[in-house]
Amino acid sequence: MLSTVCSHPRWLSQMKSTPASPFLDGFVAELMGAGYRTRTIRMFVPGAGHFSSWLRSREQSLTEHDASELQRFKQHFASCRCAGFWRRSRHHGSSRHYCRGAELFLRYLQDIGVIARPAPSFPQPAPLLSDFCRWMRQHRGVKAQTLKVYGRVILDVLRSLGDDPSQYDACRLRAFVLERAPRCGQSKAKNVATALRAFVRYLIAQDRCPEGLDAAIPIIAGWKLASLPRYLPAADVERVLASCDPTTAIGARDRAILLLLCRLGLRAGDVTHLHWRDIDLPCRS
Repeated sequence: MLSTVCSHPRWLSQMKSTPASPFLDGFVAELMGAGYRTRTIRMFVPGAGHFSSWLRSREQSLTEHDASELQRFKQHFASCRCAGFWRRSRHHGSSRHYCRGAELFLRYLQDIGVIARPAPSFPQPAPLLSDFCRWMRQHRGVKAQTLKVYGRVILDVLRSLGDDPSQYDACRLRAFVLERAPRCGQSKAKNVATALRAFVRYLIAQDRCPEGLDAAIPIIAGWKLASLPRYLPAADVERVLASCDPTTAIGARDRAILLLLCRLGLRAGDVTHLHWRDIDLPCRS
């Protein structure tokens, strides 16, 4: 499988001399299955070999390193003098490809079980946020997706205002909302105010802040269709009128309708129900 990427004897000999050699065929097959092109794989494989040789020079094996070693390997290129590798990196690709190849190789070794995956570290949620989510599920029937949206806002509240609700006041709550509203769209700004209002009402129910404090949270104003333009520029109106062909029956009808709408200000319903008897035509003598 390795020879399908590059059949050059010196290249193959160097790759097979590295500690990564037993895994390179499977690594190449994995990259091909992921859709990488042969030319790209040819730049990734030396990165895997280089990383394994660099570990060996530090008297470490592929299974005896942590995530910090990959970062040190990336810094290694500033003064790299490894025989053959740095010269080849300039010929086949940049150090970026080498580092990417090493990163993908370590991920492949984790997938096949040669290297144990690092235990994920999950940040512990703030106790106040956990209690709020539990209360909202139990007493308000709020869904997990909604609580996820609320949680981001409330974490921001706890970081900005602190985790002592007795210190919250109307001024600080209003400042929190008004400071964040201009940074985002109308919908997200409303979510900020709604989440904060729900959180403050929970605190009031738990006697952790004064009653009526939720009324201090401003309402984000929004009007339906407010983003639509109030009128079309005259040039646009003329272009619409010019698109009708008055030499045909349909074109003349469409132009007449558009003229009634834009020149007389009639509503669409008025034009739809318009009859000849509604028009006061001048009498000819």
